[in-house]
Amino acid sequence: MTHTSSQDESCTDLAPTPWEEAGMAWWNGLTEADRRYWCFAATTAVPAEAWQYFKSVTRDDEKSKVVCMT
Repeated sequence: MTHTSSQDESCTDLAPTPWEEAGMAWWNGLTEADRRYWCFAATTAVPAEAWQYFKSVTRDDEKSKVVCMT
């Protein structure tokens, strides 16, 4: 017998947590260069992991933008 999920059991309707919302807003506010920097610094291609790394190395009042010198 196979189990079928009802609509009440669906986990696709979960709202993001405040932490996840803040991470999405942070990522969406970054330039492509800033995204590359934070992914490189965190050694990941996963935005959520870059966000976690960013939060671990910055204070809340620091900006997420970086200045690239060429």
